[in-house]
Amino acid sequence: MRRENRSMGRNRIRMNKQSYAQEKLKECGFDEILIIKTDKITFDEQVYTQCRRNTCKCYNKNYACPPLNGTFEQNKMRVLKYQNAIIACKIMSIATSAEYRKTQSIIPEIIKKLRNQLEDKGYKILGEGPCEICEECAAIKGDKCRFPDRIRYSMEGSAIDVVKTSMDLNMTYNAGGGKIGYFVMVLFNQEQL
Repeated sequence: MRRENRSMGRNRIRMNKQSYAQEKLKECGFDEILIIKTDKITFDEQVYTQCRRNTCKCYNKNYACPPLNGTFEQNKMRVLKYQNAIIACKIMSIATSAEYRKTQSIIPEIIKKLRNQLEDKGYKILGEGPCEICEECAAIKGDKCRFPDRIRYSMEGSAIDVVKTSMDLNMTYNAGGGKIGYFVMVLFNQEQL
């Protein structure tokens, strides 16, 4: 009887990566969660080169951002080395400036929480914005990245056309009424945890 209970406990603990990531995304309050093969992701060189406009002030100043994160093809291959992806959307209101400011603190916190829960288990999380592992990226001073194996990339900086991908997958990008979808992507290869 004891042996049976122990093996049942192990089986309950063993969970596949897809289920585990879905569970963590649900806990973070995402409204839409969709499992896809990475070949369903739309890459667009224009999205990658739009970073040159430097609206976020990170172009050429962060190793997770263009042009320091590699070429268009290198970014695409970095994503496609994973077989599976979960794309998740959190719909939030930005109808007022106060609501918009609120999303600017909530979304990064959610992504940080996901990264803390998933990255050491073989997942790659693509969120928004530059890598913020270091308070100041070594790229600013022209030094080598201190944590090249831990760089945190964004979806757009990785050349992913988030708008087209979300629309092709029938996910909510613009929810109307001042609400939009904020996206995160969890990349993984299917294995047991």
